[in-house]
Amino acid sequence: MSHLQIIRVKKEHQTVLENLMQFYLYDFSIYFCGETDGHVDHNGLFPLEYALRRYIEGKGDGNSQYWAYLARVDSRWAGFALVSDRCDQMPQIIYPPDTPGRNMDEFFVLRCFRRQGIGQQMAHFVFDTFKGFWQIAQIMNNTPAQAFWRATIGSYTGGYYTDYPSAKTGEVIIWQTFDSSRFE
Repeated sequence: MSHLQIIRVKKEHQTVLENLMQFYLYDFSIYFCGETDGHVDHNGLFPLEYALRRYIEGKGDGNSQYWAYLARVDSRWAGFALVSDRCDQMPQIIYPPDTPGRNMDEFFVLRCFRRQGIGQQMAHFVFDTFKGFWQIAQIMNNTPAQAFWRATIGSYTGGYYTDYPSAKTGEVIIWQTFDSSRFE
């Protein structure tokens, strides 16, 4: 059986996170092939316009907080989870004001570690680490991510979560929301 280790990202892990982000962007590029975001630059890399430093430092512009975790399986890098306290106030969300809100900004598991429960364990660890309201979003065409999150959140909450579409930015986004403080 594989041993999963989840590590809070520190400055010495920045290169690992940036390198894993290349694989994440590659996987995600299939949904943006007709756009600039779906292509590599002149060096053959996806531009890292995503501000990863804020996850390492724990803060960004304004008052938002950020956290990053890396997963290792049997001493091999396996993926990451990027979390923030930037929760969108959607009309469908019942978000108690005294409950901390978290957003799963990005989440990735290398293909060779998928379908082994690694992603689910990592997600459950993060949900347990940050008790409170959670929101997780996927673009409409990313049906594998939707299936993963529905199964993962469903197993964590016993099916007690909200799942709905929203077209806030003109693109349909699928959301799952729940309160992890209700589950031990």
